[in-house]
Formats: sequence, structure tokens, C-alpha cells
Amino acid sequence: MPKQLPFDRPDPTRVAPEFRELQMSGPIARVRTFAGHPAWLVTRRDDVIRMLSDDRFGRVHPDPFSAPVLSAIGQFYGPQGTDHERLEAEFRILRRVTPTLCPRIGSGR
Repeated sequence: MPKQLPFDRPDPTRVAPEFRELQMSGPIARVRTFAGHPAWLVTRRDDVIRMLSDDRFGRVHPDPFSAPVLSAIGQFYGPQGTDHERLEAEFRILRRVTPTLCPRIGSGR
């Protein structure tokens, strides 16, 4: 049975234990969103970077008019609008996640 989002985080400074379990079990896991819908969760950094840079993946719901809209949780629900608006929104998302997903230059890692 897929795990339910959001995961409990007893310590907000650490990764949720359920997320860590999913990372150990494989790079992609079936989950259920906060609204109860089935989804895929990419758990590993390199796979997330690859997915975000691949045009074959989208964040727009196949049926946008029946898609759940939940702004209280941190899920990426794809923007709607013109191509320019979508690209602009993707750029804002990438600008936010890039510092976390990319290695620090000169950190020696």
C-alpha cells in the first residue's frame, strides 16, 4: 500500500523517517497525495535533477479542471496559462530548488 503524504517529521531538522525508508527501497515510490490521489515520488537527488531537466515530464494534471488544488502543502501543482507563464513559473521553481539539489561549488565534495 502506498504511503500517505505528508510524512510525519518528529524532528523538523531531519528528513522524515518514512521518506528515508522510501529512499532506501528505491529511486521512485508510489504514494498518495494529501488529497488521496495516487502519485509517484522521486526520492533521490540525481533522479530529481534529471527529471526536472527532462521535457517529457510535466507538472500539469491531465484533467486540470478536476485536479485537487491544495496550497497549504508544498507540492508542485503545475501552472496553467500561456507558454511564457509556464516557463516563468518553472524558472521560479528551479531557482528555489537548485541551491538544494546542486553541489556547492568549492565545498570540496
